[in-house]
Amino acid sequence: MASGKQSDTQFRIWMSSIQRQVHEATGLTASELPELEYRKAFDTGVMPEKFFEHSVRDELDKMGFALELHGLIDHAACEYLMAAETEEPYGEELDEAA
Repeated sequence: MASGKQSDTQFRIWMSSIQRQVHEATGLTASELPELEYRKAFDTGVMPEKFFEHSVRDELDKMGFALELHGLIDHAACEYLMAAETEEPYGEELDEAA
């Protein structure tokens, strides 16, 4: 069994993963979310990614963050940019048409 100090260090590492996921998804910090049972989830062995998907996401949805839509928009933007990199620049297309 981990000592209290080691457990606290591990919890801070676990919590930093949650903080990163929240910030990447919303620009917020976990402290700006309603109270969630972070420590209980950590103590029972829930992985941070699972906690984010099942608990934090629910709270973010209630707050009006449409994370599913956000992911789709990001995916569409990436596809657009990748397609644009493979096409001729506008100037060259116009020169060929002349």
